[in-house]
This record gives sequence, C-alpha cells and structure tokens, in this order.
Amino acid sequence: MSFRQGQRHTAYLRAHRGGPVSIALAGRPDPAARYRVRPGGREQVVTGEQLGGSAVGPFVVQPGRVLPLTITRAEPEYTSQDLGVSIDAVMVGPTGTAVAWSQPPNPVELGATAPIPVHVTNLSSRTVTGQVGLDGQGPFTLGPAAAVMVPPGTTRTQPIELAVSRDGEPGTYRLHSDLDTDARVLGLTNDINVVLPNVAVGKPATQSSTAWGGVAGRAVDGNTGGDYFGDNSTTHTAEPSNQAWWQVDLQNEHMIDQIEIWNRTDCCSERLAEYWVLVSETPITSSSLSEARKTPGVTAIYQSNVAGRPTSIDLDKTPGRYVRIQLESHTNPLALAEVKVRSRLAGE
Repeated sequence: MSFRQGQRHTAYLRAHRGGPVSIALAGRPDPAARYRVRPGGREQVVTGEQLGGSAVGPFVVQPGRVLPLTITRAEPEYTSQDLGVSIDAVMVGPTGTAVAWSQPPNPVELGATAPIPVHVTNLSSRTVTGQVGLDGQGPFTLGPAAAVMVPPGTTRTQPIELAVSRDGEPGTYRLHSDLDTDARVLGLTNDINVVLPNVAVGKPATQSSTAWGGVAGRAVDGNTGGDYFGDNSTTHTAEPSNQAWWQVDLQNEHMIDQIEIWNRTDCCSERLAEYWVLVSETPITSSSLSEARKTPGVTAIYQSNVAGRPTSIDLDKTPGRYVRIQLESHTNPLALAEVKVRSRLAGE
C-alpha cells in the first residue's frame, strides 16, 4: 500500500502487554526524506534510510490501549506532497525481540500448492541468525525450515511451501511461525481458510450480449479485479439490456456447495442487484427470466441486495452443470468481475 501526505492513513494497534516496543517497516521510503513516526502521543523523526533499514523506537505502550500509528513527512515541501513511501508491511513488537510472522494466502483451495512468505523482523540491536519455518495441523503439508540472517532493524523473508490435500476438509486452520535461534523470539500465529476448489475457472461462458469488450470469459479468468479499464477482467452486456444474463458450463455435473459473485469496483456497482442465480443439470436456453426459472430441474435463488466482493450464496451440494446470473432489470447491463463456483472436483 502507498501512504500519501495529503490523505489520512492511520493504523490502529492494540497492545496486549505494556512495555517498550519498536517499529520496523518493510517497504521503500525516499532515502533522502525525513519522516515523523508517531505512535500515540509520542514521536520520532528519522531519515528515509533509517525508516527502511532500522527499527524505530523504543516507544512505551500501555496494556489494553488502542494506539494510533501514523507516518508523515517531517518537512513537506507543500501541503499535499506525496509521502514517498511504498509500504508492504509494518511490524510493531517488543523491543529486543526477533518477530517471526507469515502472510498465508486467504483463502487457499483444496489441492493447491503455494509458497507462504515467512518473515523475520529483527527489533533487537544485534544480527539474528537461525532457521525459520511454519507449524500447523490441517489438511496440508509444510516445507522444511530455511536459514535466515537478519541485521538489526530489518526484515528478511523465506518462502515455505504449503501443499493442501485434494481430499481434505474445508475449514479454518492455524499456522504458527517459528524461529530457531538463541535470540529472544516472538512467533505469531495466522489463520488460514481452506476452501473447496473453484470449478468454474477457465470454463466456457456465454452471455446475452457483449459491449465495451467485456466478453463472458472475463468472469471465469481467475482475476477478481473489479476496475473495468484498469484490470480488463470484467464482463459487460449491451446498454440497455433486457434481463441481461451470463452463464457458465462447468462441463461436468458437480455437487455445488457455494457460488461467489464479485461485483465491479470502479462504478455502477448498484446495477448488480435484484438478480437471480440459476443452477441446472441441463442447459438453460431461454433468455426470458420467467421461462428460465420454470425450466425443469432449475434451482433459482433471488438476491435483492447489491452484490459485494464477494456475495457468497450457499447451495448445500446442489447438483448442477450450468450456472446463470440474470438481472430482473429491463434496462441495466450486467457486469461481473468474477464468478466462482465451489465444489469438489467431479469424481471425487
């Protein structure tokens, strides 16, 4: 994320224990600039080189209190000057410790493999060396620990491989970051959400019409980005459209557990409201919403609210091969950033 002087970007921290803490930034500040780091009512002015390469602090915090943390330019040349900092992460921890923490993908699908970035942030005054890894119990295996050497005030990262079983159970599991070293260590725990696979990705899709280059396949390209021209990954039917629809053929019958609908983000999100989700084992051929809903074997679910990111619709293992999204509106076009259909893979 990027922080700018002319916008308000404040992180709020809650200290479970009192005592001295230090702050380390993983990112790219302007090395020539001077920055004011302010946790609560205290502050410290540092150079960009110090901000990106050493721990800032210590600051004393009180237990149980919510603490605002802000970073601003200490000497802006003009009121709305860009802060000049691209921040990947900010770590706040007890002064004198090495903090091990991870950023697992969320969610992660059954059958997937992914490298999990595991970080070590050194808030002590000496270089820390050791082995960093992950521990956890769930339908997955974890790769071996990896060696790290972390100078004071910096963060180093090692990828640890995560491989999720195809026949595991969906659910929320915990991953704990470990650092084997002689330094004082704080290992953090993260939740990881394991979900059923998206069986719609890459499957043939059609729609009632196409405008602005928004072809039907964009909703099953695996990209949930909703900025129409920025991400180039959202569908669009003609304007106006009469009960516009979009449909995907899963190419096999699945016991569908859940459907996720991802709305666009740049504008016009209110158009994706008062729509129907139709699931069928046979093709849905009529463009009339009334006739489509009456098709034998169709399961039809009405959604009155504006779709979110995502709106998740539980199907409780409804059998289906074809999934359609159709508006009630006789004028609005239909735009979808992504449609995910979650189910066990056919034959499993």
